[in-house]
Amino acid sequence: MNKSLKRVFVTTFIIIEFTMYVLFMFITDDVPVIKLQYAGIILCVCFSFIIYNNLINTWTVRTALFFTAIADLFLLIMVGYELIGVIVFSIVQLIYGIRLMFMDNRKLKLYESINLRLAFIVIFQIIGLIIVKNYDPLALVSSFYLANLVTNVFLAFYHIKTNTIFAIGLFFFLCCDIFVGLNNSQGYLDISRDSIWAKLLNLPIDLMWFFYFPSQVLITISILTYKSDSSFTRNDGRLGKQV
Repeated sequence: MNKSLKRVFVTTFIIIEFTMYVLFMFITDDVPVIKLQYAGIILCVCFSFIIYNNLINTWTVRTALFFTAIADLFLLIMVGYELIGVIVFSIVQLIYGIRLMFMDNRKLKLYESINLRLAFIVIFQIIGLIIVKNYDPLALVSSFYLANLVTNVFLAFYHIKTNTIFAIGLFFFLCCDIFVGLNNSQGYLDISRDSIWAKLLNLPIDLMWFFYFPSQVLITISILTYKSDSSFTRNDGRLGKQV
């Protein structure tokens, strides 16, 4: 795909996504909010295939976006499938973890990033058990998911020069899930009505989607902003070692 055509596709994609975002965030009474939200996620998946290349980096994002659409199907469209949705989102974060493994790791060795991920998983599982106080599959899976997301955000900012857009996208993803967690933890935590968190949760806009939708758009666009001298990218654009 030549640069001019790619620029047209990218511009069109951003305009459509931005229009959807404005509609479901600020004109909620007159539009099918959930349908627009899900359509925007599906559009991210479609766009990742329109921008054609065969790099490992690109395929990890495509695969993660595909699983994101499945997760949102269970969490957004269907009712009562929260556990499945979070499990699928955990797969999404593991895929992004694989993407980060192929980024420039000259400063942080592979085993160090794996140990960091395992440490976060253990810490978040312990915190989850302390907060919930009994066995709750959804809470434990959510802790596992959040541990992987936090690890990915840390590693993405560690390699921020490799892909700044991806790092920002994952950070927005984390911001979204902070509000998801606060919203769902009110049965476990005593959030004062006068606290800043309670005030944020009661704002007239949905802060979860305020961050989540841009995160998916940025992660999708990050396919085009990836900079790497990885030995897993051929000079001819195919998967494999450099030739």
